[in-house]
Amino acid sequence: MKAFIVFKETKMQMDFTAPIENIGGLYFPTILVCLFPLINKRKYRWKWGNTKYVIWIIIFFFIYSYLSPYNIQHSATNVALIVFIQIVFTIYMCKSYIGTNTFIIACYDAFKIILFIELIISLSFVLLHINTLQQLFIPELEGAVVEREGSSFLRASGTTGWPNRLGALCTLIAIFYWICYLRKYKTKQSFWLLVTSIFIILLSQSRSALLACLLSMAISTLVFLHKKHKLSLKKIISLAILTSITIIILLNLPIVQEMFFKSDAEEMTEARFIHYLLGYNIALETNFIGTGINSHTHFMCYNMNNRILGDIWLYQHSIHNIHLVILAELGILGLIIWILYLVSRIIKILKLPLSKMNNPIIWLSFFSMILTIIIHGFTDIMYIHYQYLLIISLFGMYSSTYTKQ
Repeated sequence: MKAFIVFKETKMQMDFTAPIENIGGLYFPTILVCLFPLINKRKYRWKWGNTKYVIWIIIFFFIYSYLSPYNIQHSATNVALIVFIQIVFTIYMCKSYIGTNTFIIACYDAFKIILFIELIISLSFVLLHINTLQQLFIPELEGAVVEREGSSFLRASGTTGWPNRLGALCTLIAIFYWICYLRKYKTKQSFWLLVTSIFIILLSQSRSALLACLLSMAISTLVFLHKKHKLSLKKIISLAILTSITIIILLNLPIVQEMFFKSDAEEMTEARFIHYLLGYNIALETNFIGTGINSHTHFMCYNMNNRILGDIWLYQHSIHNIHLVILAELGILGLIIWILYLVSRIIKILKLPLSKMNNPIIWLSFFSMILTIIIHGFTDIMYIHYQYLLIISLFGMYSSTYTKQ
């Protein structure tokens, strides 16, 4: 990434993070899609359709953020704007040159490559204690957090730079392969890629990612069976039993036992609770107007750090709750629109028959990703980062009720 904007906190190497990373510039996918006209002759004028309303709402909230009297760091909003522009541009280029079928093939193969790389790096670090590969992606941290407090197992970060990010990435990949398995698309291969995804989540020791992954898979399965008109009490009971057995097996694995019962689970729960209080206090102090996009961490760090509820670290890091971040940054109006958007997407997918979906794998994967954002979003903010936003947005954009190859 070529950074155009760098926060002073980053220059001073201060332990400080905003929801969207503290530096903004050109990302690799943005550069890559510029090559599409050279390598692909296919081109048609893609129209945004109803998506343009979402784009206009986001633009409105950027203007809203710059006008907010509580936004003390406009450069933070600038970083978010750079990310937004690149996502919109990348989506447009992809939709103009890549058809639905090609998109599925590309995701399937790309995720497979990602899993292979993450697995090699994670296994070498966790099992062999070889840090060379992982440190290529996090040299400034000299290996990052090597183990969770109270646990004897090292935590994998892979290429993502942080264990929770690796868990979030593999959650998105796992639910995609689960949908492929349900749809009988490369069934055997999809199953083993799913197993690999969950295995890497275990190596990352991300508790919230593991729970979000299992819950999203279970709910998506029920929805899929309902759409196939195969949902019955017998299958619900069978799914419940299978899920229970899976959880029991996982809980008996030493690494999972330490993740949930022998590590810093209580300390992290307390830290999350304090963060939630801080998020609500930000909303109160901004009169539920919000601090502006990507600027709530600065508001906490510079305006609230004289009233310590917990460690100073909590005031220098984004609140680990996507929904509270939206409340803190966009106020009550932003939270209402966010909830309406999530509910409207879920209702639309639940009501739409499989026969009207241009590709059920894309639709059901997008549905699972929304569930993951809702569930995992209560304990982490990884899906606000560029890479995850781009993946989710692409699946959303390729979901349509008409066939356009």
